[in-house]
Amino acid sequence: MGLGEGANPTSGDIFAPFTNPTCGLLMAWQYSGTNQKSAAELNWLAQIQTDPLFNTKELAGFSHTHEMKLLNKFLRTKDNLFHEEHGWKPSSVSFHLPKEKARFTSADSAPLITIDGIYHHDLTDVIMSAFKDPEFGTTLHMTPFTQHWKTADNCTIDVLLESFRSPEMLDTYKEINALPREPGDDLECVVASLMVWSDSMHLASFSDASMWPFYLFFANQSEYTQCKPSVQACHHIAYIPTVCILNIIGTRNKADS
Repeated sequence: MGLGEGANPTSGDIFAPFTNPTCGLLMAWQYSGTNQKSAAELNWLAQIQTDPLFNTKELAGFSHTHEMKLLNKFLRTKDNLFHEEHGWKPSSVSFHLPKEKARFTSADSAPLITIDGIYHHDLTDVIMSAFKDPEFGTTLHMTPFTQHWKTADNCTIDVLLESFRSPEMLDTYKEINALPREPGDDLECVVASLMVWSDSMHLASFSDASMWPFYLFFANQSEYTQCKPSVQACHHIAYIPTVCILNIIGTRNKADS
């Protein structure tokens, strides 16, 4: 399952930052696997050359440096794969910053900066897409439960291995099912437990191109299931651009003076 219904980019979208699909295929080979290319990597290069999109005539004037510049430019502009039809929404975030050797009467008086180019998914859309997916939905535990281990000396020990077996999940499930309902509403109420992570992601070995993604897992899913790449349990929900705070503050200081 992808990041939303209809997320199926065409070959033109995938290779958009490069000169042509052939150059894009070569770049994909360059940064796949390890830095020291093995026999398997050589076989992969041969396989790429048999791809219908591979055109040897397009290799005329190929330059690794030029293709990297195109890729970096592509990642820093709006001409990218974050299409609205795939559920991506552009937003801006404004917040106040402290200023060295300066006092302000209130937080609202501090310098205000606005960060543009934040692409994100609506959490409700991600939840609905996951729960509607017939294959992904079968891996979710909708009803929490407890598990216990009874030892030989008749001691009962709670087994807490998954989030959907936790007391917090059970209490939340009981709480939402105790809420008032509309007349005729007999649908099951379940808890969508979300786990969100964020870290920096370096995009290339010989470039400073990077992104800061936010991604989400459902705690309704077993951790053993989440470890299987075929399940596609990870959902990308946001990408945060990199900004230079020093440059922003310096520009603001010049404007104030």
